[in-house]
Amino acid sequence: MNSIDKIKKSMLHYHQFELTSNRNKNMSDNEMIAQFMGANTPIESEDVQSYEMYGVLECIEDGVSEKHFFLPEEMRFHTSWDWLMLVVQECKCVKEADYVLIDAIDFSLCNNDLLGVHEAVVKFIKAQKL
Repeated sequence: MNSIDKIKKSMLHYHQFELTSNRNKNMSDNEMIAQFMGANTPIESEDVQSYEMYGVLECIEDGVSEKHFFLPEEMRFHTSWDWLMLVVQECKCVKEADYVLIDAIDFSLCNNDLLGVHEAVVKFIKAQKL
């Protein structure tokens, strides 16, 4: 294997690790957001924890394909404005909120930056847990 192939292989491993790391981060962030939003956590097994999002998020509708329970990797707080904006509204209702963190959320909203809003919301929730 020549040096170029070694570099390509190394880069591929790095990107696979980075994708896995980001997926795990989003899963834990999604769990934290679901708990902040008051989602119920029925006991299914010790390994798998789903959250009942029906009634927590208005974007989950009744119908033939309705879904009430979501695993952290199925949640879309980091990819959907419909999911994330309800969390933003909840953050702004918190009494004694850190307004620097609220300003960070507002700044990202003004820039139409979904990932920035998501990160600011996660920081806000983490600060509330202290």
